[in-house]
Amino acid sequence: MKKLCLDYFTHYEKLMKHPSKTNATRARKACVLLKRVAHARGVELLDLYAPSRNEGRPEKFPTKHRKGEPNDAQRQEA
Repeated sequence: MKKLCLDYFTHYEKLMKHPSKTNATRARKACVLLKRVAHARGVELLDLYAPSRNEGRPEKFPTKHRKGEPNDAQRQEA
């Protein structure tokens, strides 16, 4: 990911210094590839921490609403 960012910014800087079709094409292709990899990485992370994928396993990062603590509506009734 880091290399993809470096490639994109390198080509973008070349494009700004020397506008040409070649530099524009390289910068655009680097940007498209970076977006594709970033989207795939984001989906992978969402899938990794999705509750449906981790049923039956202990939670790595528990939150208050999942610990079984009563919410505000239940507190008012009691």
